[in-house]
Amino acid sequence: MRSSTGAWGTGDDFVGRERELEVLGPLVRSFNHVLLTRQRRMGKTSIARELGRRLCGENWRFIFIDVEVAATVEDVIARFSKLVSDANERVDAILNILEHDVDRRVFFFPSRWLRDYWRIRYSATRSLHTG
Repeated sequence: MRSSTGAWGTGDDFVGRERELEVLGPLVRSFNHVLLTRQRRMGKTSIARELGRRLCGENWRFIFIDVEVAATVEDVIARFSKLVSDANERVDAILNILEHDVDRRVFFFPSRWLRDYWRIRYSATRSLHTG
């Protein structure tokens, strides 16, 4: 194992934390809020990122917001707000080209090409219907 001071452990450098992941995984999958607290350099970020990586393999979305440089609660809120704003812009862009079939109660892309483009562009994990 190589030294990874200054960065979180990933891949082969992430070792010895399976028990924590076994506890945290079901909590997150059940939509519980989880707060990891500990002293600096104890592996909180490594655990969170590894759990996120594994959940992404199960079609979850993991969003990591680094607030280490945040000096105030307002800084944290600003970073989160920016993330939400960016996500809303992406959703708006997609909805602007979707068509709505009122009878079937679905939204769909008018062409397979558009569906595939948006799936790749935004890494969509939910299936989108084509018309």
